[in-house]
Amino acid sequence: MSCKVDGSWSSWSPWSHCDVTCAHGHIHRTRTCTNPAPALGGQTCSGANNETSTCTLAQCPSWSKWFIGDCSVTCGNGTLSRMRMCSSGHDEDCPGSAFDTVPCSKPPC
Repeated sequence: MSCKVDGSWSSWSPWSHCDVTCAHGHIHRTRTCTNPAPALGGQTCSGANNETSTCTLAQCPSWSKWFIGDCSVTCGNGTLSRMRMCSSGHDEDCPGSAFDTVPCSKPPC
């Protein structure tokens, strides 16, 4: 004679690593209905087999406002150089260039 075996949840797995490298993301963990698994018509586990939570890491690097130099000419059309700083201190952490040149104009000569 066999008895029904109702399923029971295993322990939760450890939380996963955060799915982002900076700012806000998610972590998750799982469990299985195997402690024991349902058998011979026993009830399966009730409830969720996974959980998700939020994670917060350091702020993502970003560029400062542009630091603007002087126009290259005193009259007419010239160029203006500008520079910005990456908040991490490493320009390669921020997309784009730290230096840029834009047109500028002064009164006609």
